[in-house]
Amino acid sequence: MKMDEKHLKVVILSHLYQSEIYFIRNEPEMNKRYLDIMLLERNPFQVEHQFLFELKIQQEKRRWKRRSSPYSLCSCPPPSTVYRAT
Repeated sequence: MKMDEKHLKVVILSHLYQSEIYFIRNEPEMNKRYLDIMLLERNPFQVEHQFLFELKIQQEKRRWKRRSSPYSLCSCPPPSTVYRAT
């Protein structure tokens, strides 16, 4: 299963909905754009800040290659395996 923005959003919202301090709006429209999460003040609770969240997930693929030990020129003991990103 691939981790996607909607999965992260569900995890965050499930934790936020347990609080009674904020009104939680999911994908409200503002100026013809959609925010991911908006937290608004809820009476009778007084809060200093209200929040807007726009979630983005960057998927990065990396291949790992085994390389020769960088410790070959020193007297340090080599680690069991040395990898580097390519």
